[in-house]
Amino acid sequence: MAPWLEIVLVFLGGAVVGWVFRGIRESSRMPLGPRPTTPEQLESEVHRLLAGGRKVQAIKRYRVFHRVGLKEAKDAVEKMEKHLHYRR
Repeated sequence: MAPWLEIVLVFLGGAVVGWVFRGIRESSRMPLGPRPTTPEQLESEVHRLLAGGRKVQAIKRYRVFHRVGLKEAKDAVEKMEKHLHYRR
């Protein structure tokens, strides 16, 4: 096989693999809707996400809204989750 053909095949193979992984990554993202603008809206959305079993998305929303690290957001959302279970 010609060396230039091998290079083309490797390039095309890499492009296909990248395209497949990009599609998998994008399909795993679920739209979260509009971002909350007040703490009350955030709390409501976090409760909605937790009730729907979407804890990771709730943590992401909390992180973006408050601009905090992962641990702080996770701890805060888990605290909200405990209060949510007590209300039921």
